[in-house]
Amino acid sequence: MLRKIRKTDIKKVLWLLVIVIVPAFVFWGANYFIRARTSYLGKIYGKKVYPQEFEAFLQNIQALLFLQAGREALSGVQLNQLKTYAWQRLLLIEKAKRENIEVTDEEVLNYIKSFPFLNSQPSSLKKRYLSILKRLGITPAQFEEFLRDLIRAEKLRERALKDVKVTEQEIRERFKRETEQAKAKYILIEFEKLKEEITPTEEELKSFFEENKEKFRIPPKVKINYLLISPSYEDRLKEIEKEFKGKSLEEIAKKFNLEIVETDYFSVEDPIKGLGWQKKIAIKSLEAEKNKIYGPFKTEEGFIFFSKIDEKPSYIPEFSKVKAEVKEKFKEEKVHQKAKELASKIISEIEEKKLKDLREVSSYPGATLSETKFFKRKDFIENIGLDMNFKNTVFSLQAGEIHLQPLEVKKGLVIVQLLEKKGIDEEKFKEEKEKYKNLILTEKRAEVFSDFIIQLIKESKLTISKF
Repeated sequence: MLRKIRKTDIKKVLWLLVIVIVPAFVFWGANYFIRARTSYLGKIYGKKVYPQEFEAFLQNIQALLFLQAGREALSGVQLNQLKTYAWQRLLLIEKAKRENIEVTDEEVLNYIKSFPFLNSQPSSLKKRYLSILKRLGITPAQFEEFLRDLIRAEKLRERALKDVKVTEQEIRERFKRETEQAKAKYILIEFEKLKEEITPTEEELKSFFEENKEKFRIPPKVKINYLLISPSYEDRLKEIEKEFKGKSLEEIAKKFNLEIVETDYFSVEDPIKGLGWQKKIAIKSLEAEKNKIYGPFKTEEGFIFFSKIDEKPSYIPEFSKVKAEVKEKFKEEKVHQKAKELASKIISEIEEKKLKDLREVSSYPGATLSETKFFKRKDFIENIGLDMNFKNTVFSLQAGEIHLQPLEVKKGLVIVQLLEKKGIDEEKFKEEKEKYKNLILTEKRAEVFSDFIIQLIKESKLTISKF
């Protein structure tokens, strides 16, 4: 419930709500965000949510945040976060009403009394409460009915989460994963060292190019003109869009005092001048007809309308134009091949000689024996980096065991042996057990709640015509 929010947590909690509900909307597809010409903002169980009603709900949320933690609570909160929270709560409230969940006057009163901002001066609690609501243009009756609905929604949420539990084994496993340490020895077959030994001839490169021409294909590229419209004009997009009918991009730019941006040629995988990576726009640009206006497309910078200027079709360049790239790819393939052959040779030696220690392995050019310090799963390891496959493999071994399959890390192939493991510190486990329990419980509740929201979205046939 919102009573748990404090000054330092306001932004974090609302952002968590965005993380929970937005993927739920996306999971069920874009149908829940219908860009329709409607006089209402959305529907929940067939009931229309009108702009005035939604704005009043947002205003009440802002008042609640103010009462919870003061003016500072609102400064770091984005409008989209508030809207996300509002839609989520409206969905829960409607479901709670259908479940006949009741809230008493006493529960509402106790909720109000819990506000930290008001309790800083208990003697004038009522006076401050009424004064704040008046300044925000909200009557006590309206706000208290809003709180009643909010408590109703919270009761529904708690009902959905009542069976979420954390076992002793789950706590121990999480603590173990985060605190146990391992020390290992490994042979690194380094790609760069092997690459130095590879000197392909001109004939080898030409042959490689002929056999792998598709790897060097240049993708189709397109050039466009576009207009960038500020996000603050979102409410006027339909009006602006109408102006595009029968007019050129230049005419629109002149009318609205906008600058036309001409891009360089770009492919689907390239950034677009002034916009960065916009795959959806890039794909649409390639499919577009020349000189026709398309849009609006939403980006972080704003909304864009564009027209296609020109396109270059896909083609395979001549060998001479991509010789350096051919040489690099040739060496990469040969390096991986040589590394695998060397790893296989080392593993065969270990198996045939029944070696118990990687120090007993013969010396091979390009292969280096190293030893780690004690590390945890989250730690950076020299030569290995943060590679989780390497770490998980090490922690799965018994002391002295050699993993007889090469592991690929960024620098090369690795054959690893576990030297020692440090298990759970039982005293520290006792000290931090409650912390880990709460952490796991929070995660499990968030997952269950997300599933519950998805279920409600589907059940209520929620549609949002404008977010």
